[in-house]
Amino acid sequence: HALRGDVRLLEHNYEWAVTNYTRALDRRDGFFYYYVQRGLAKKELQQIDGAVADLKRSLEFLPTVPAHFTLGEISEQRGQTAVAIEHYRLISTSGGEYGTAAARALARLELPGNPSAYIARRCDADGSGNLVVTVQNQTELLVSDVEIAISYTDAGQSRVVRRSISGQIAPGKVASVNTGLGPYSGTGCPVDVVAAKIVEQ
Repeated sequence: HALRGDVRLLEHNYEWAVTNYTRALDRRDGFFYYYVQRGLAKKELQQIDGAVADLKRSLEFLPTVPAHFTLGEISEQRGQTAVAIEHYRLISTSGGEYGTAAARALARLELPGNPSAYIARRCDADGSGNLVVTVQNQTELLVSDVEIAISYTDAGQSRVVRRSISGQIAPGKVASVNTGLGPYSGTGCPVDVVAAKIVEQ
């Protein structure tokens, strides 16, 4: 019955797939796989509550990447961002198609509110001793509108100045901005990444 369900799921014959997995569960209701697959089929049929119930039930037997990813998708569609992030984070480093998609989804949801977790920064001095800040896009998404905040002391007072890094930054790539502030001693990096946007593709 489960094999028939797998074939019908691949053929996009979701109603019959649900029937086959239900028959498999009638014979063995403690096997995680039947719940996962039936949940996936129900999602395709827009039987969302049923899909969630099956996928959550499958996790009680064995946590799987497809179940967490699909629950993340459903939670995101329902506006339950915190729940979606929790599901995506659990599988974001698992590799494969689902892991990669989860990492992308996680960055898309979290980067606007926590850019420093996804955009690395480094401080160097130019030939005149001015501070040059280099940032690296550590996501698998195209980003833009990166802003940094530089903290420094001027005449005994603490100050913060912001600089923008123009243009788009591809995944894994770097971009730099000469802040014009100096002299920079090379000790520490008094810079925070405070804003960035995902470029929708």
